[in-house]
Amino acid sequence: MPNYNYKVKLHKIKAFAFDVDGVLTRGDVISTPDGDLLRSFDAKDGFALRVAVKRGYPVAIITGGCSESIAKRFRTLGIPDIDVYQKSKNKIPDFMDFCKRYSISPEEVAFAGDDIPDIPVMKICGLAVAPADAVRQVKECADYVSLYDGGRGCVRDLVEQTLVVQQKWEKPSSVPRITLASASPRRKELLSGLGYPFQVELSGEIDESYPEGTPVELVAQTIAIKKRDCFHRPLRTDEILITADTVVICDGEILGKPASVQEARRMLQKLSGKTHQVVTGVTITSADGQGSCFSTNSDVTFANLDDEEIDFYIEHYKPFDKAGAYGIQEWIGFIGITSITGSYFNVMGLPVQRLYTELKRFL
Repeated sequence: MPNYNYKVKLHKIKAFAFDVDGVLTRGDVISTPDGDLLRSFDAKDGFALRVAVKRGYPVAIITGGCSESIAKRFRTLGIPDIDVYQKSKNKIPDFMDFCKRYSISPEEVAFAGDDIPDIPVMKICGLAVAPADAVRQVKECADYVSLYDGGRGCVRDLVEQTLVVQQKWEKPSSVPRITLASASPRRKELLSGLGYPFQVELSGEIDESYPEGTPVELVAQTIAIKKRDCFHRPLRTDEILITADTVVICDGEILGKPASVQEARRMLQKLSGKTHQVVTGVTITSADGQGSCFSTNSDVTFANLDDEEIDFYIEHYKPFDKAGAYGIQEWIGFIGITSITGSYFNVMGLPVQRLYTELKRFL
């Protein structure tokens, strides 16, 4: 590792470039039933990238991987598709194209990589950075090795240090605080993917009943509004509250969370071989009285499930906290779902693309 103070170089940085797997993620990749690849991104890294973009720093993503979810993730952070280089076998040409389009020199770009394909760019960029868990060869050519692993804050570390040195770091008080009023670990995971800082706060048990005669397609939205109205305290001045509820509808019947093995079995037998609807209702409320309320629908089709498959799933995954007695991201989704029309993430419990579009009105 070079023996000079890397912080001297921070003053000259005008843009950032990053590998994805192992830098912006831990390197884990999950295949969805429709063939897309899902990656888990760190919310703190996403927040830092959003701040950098707002401050006028171009950001490039240069990765050998290829997935629509990659483009979608960085689109939500304000990074245009043209700056997301996928299927990059030789990263030098893509890096130089990025520099040329923004009329900056390679010496004015900080680049973070974690493995051998990243080394050529690290040798020509202005500041070469490696996550704490990068391979040995990358650490040896890095100007700075972060104290944080890939997908666990190393990008936030680099961006924050750069902007602090250049006196451009976002003031924490200017960022509205988001509160997610949901006990669902899936909603927490999905919201973190948008890159906004947030906290989870619950109001205790809420009666999720709804008026008789409510149209089935409005039930989720009705319950989400009820959760909003039952929040246990006034909102703080800079606070935004999000509530949500998801229902499964099959043949006009709402399938809630099963109370027993027998009920879970009945629900899955009903869904077997059919197309059903998943509806998530969402509310967004700010302390100054602004509000948004919407529902998102997805159609999900199951193959025919035999009783052995249904019993195996119930025994091993215990889906008693899930509407319709199943989680699309679990085993039953891999072996049983033949098609989805609409948002996959909506089926998981939160339509994050629509939520992002609505949140931009508040942030």
